[in-house]
Amino acid sequence: MRNSVKIGSVMLFISFFMAGLLLHLWRDSDENSGGFTGDLNITKVWDGQDDLLGADSNRLVLLSSSGRLEILRLGNWEQVYSAEDVEDAGLFSGVLAFRKSGSLYYTKLDTIEPHRLESPIENTSLGFRLGNLTFFIKRNPPIIHSGVRVPGNITIHVCGGTCGAFLFEDGEGKPFILRTEEGFVIGVASMEPFYHGRVVFINTSGEPVAEHTFDVGIRDVTVANNTVLVSTGGVERSGTAIWSGKLYALDGRGRLLWNASIEDRALWGHLCGYAPAGVSLLADGNVYAVDYKGVVYVFNKRGKYLRAVKTPASRTLGCGDLIRNVVVGGRVHCWHGRTLVCRWSRRRRAGYAYTHPAEPSPVDHLF
Repeated sequence: MRNSVKIGSVMLFISFFMAGLLLHLWRDSDENSGGFTGDLNITKVWDGQDDLLGADSNRLVLLSSSGRLEILRLGNWEQVYSAEDVEDAGLFSGVLAFRKSGSLYYTKLDTIEPHRLESPIENTSLGFRLGNLTFFIKRNPPIIHSGVRVPGNITIHVCGGTCGAFLFEDGEGKPFILRTEEGFVIGVASMEPFYHGRVVFINTSGEPVAEHTFDVGIRDVTVANNTVLVSTGGVERSGTAIWSGKLYALDGRGRLLWNASIEDRALWGHLCGYAPAGVSLLADGNVYAVDYKGVVYVFNKRGKYLRAVKTPASRTLGCGDLIRNVVVGGRVHCWHGRTLVCRWSRRRRAGYAYTHPAEPSPVDHLF
């Protein structure tokens, strides 16, 4: 009887000890992961046929192959602005720049008052003002020379007191210019993985203060809390080969804080989808990377891997389907081809929340 009581007491003590240990581990994990609760609720919110240039907290910018530029309000899809015969366009830190009938225009996305801009540079693709700087972007598209494809390049001209020029590979890439507390970070996101990605940090006078070069092309760049997050890797334009994917965090002065890889974390192995389509820092302080298959990889603010999550999108998308995503207003917007397939946010200790349009339309449905 005494032995039974002793054994029972020991077992009870072990049970309490294990329960306390598990509670401690759960709290520690919850603190590190920001209360991560599970799958994302991803809903299709747009099924248009135009290219999505970007978005802010409540507006989408679309450009059709026929040259029609549209700005739509998220939710009820009300048209805020439109223009015809647009030859090129881009969204840069809340400023929309476009070229129409050979002339350059730019406007803030929240006010929509297009201003015309004259460029001293011949054949300028885009031009706009940010702060006390003026930016001009010139594309040299790819050409075929003696049967060999020459990829072309993009030059970003920055004019303050004087003008400087920064050359980036891939004339079909997507230029980016993002604000930091010290100035701007500029570069080109490339569809091809073969080019060495490069970001240049400039101060508010337009002078370069630092730059960072990567082994492969840049897929996406975002800035949050003065942390510059870069995802690298890529998929060939044919979509047949997916290359390695890595994440980098730099401060506003271009100093590397940490880097991480999602290759070894991929839920689909090396056959599909481990290159990141984008990387984001959300409200809970964690970093979220979305790969080409729609899988979300979660890291803490120091780059420590926490977990990977399959989503409704990852069960629907094919290899390489998810090409881009953009973070605006604390939400992640991602699109598959020309379709915006998700808009989701991460709130501290509240799980994932999808913000439904004010008036749901027939295209809104779960995958």
